[in-house]
Amino acid sequence: SGGSLLIFDPNVTHLKKHIQSKSNPGLKLNLSTHRRLVHRFPGQFIPYQDIFGCNIKAENISDLLYKGTLIRLPFRTSDEARESQISEKYFNTDRIKQLA
Repeated sequence: SGGSLLIFDPNVTHLKKHIQSKSNPGLKLNLSTHRRLVHRFPGQFIPYQDIFGCNIKAENISDLLYKGTLIRLPFRTSDEARESQISEKYFNTDRIKQLA
């Protein structure tokens, strides 16, 4: 939203070295001050490109500001679900296709 990107890791398994407390399991990045991350980790940011006009590649900060909220929900594997403290449900290829 705006110039920020929120990343949640509720089980603190993927971002553990960046999360200071399990009671606050996420990061808020100001994309105007963290532009290098967009170039360094394109796989994390490219899924937002051109979704409802989002321009994650914008070099001009005013073009980067997004007037809305996009939510990306990654699907967990069966191994991740087994280890999860939230839910044991997982999505394989067949279950993902059923959603469409």
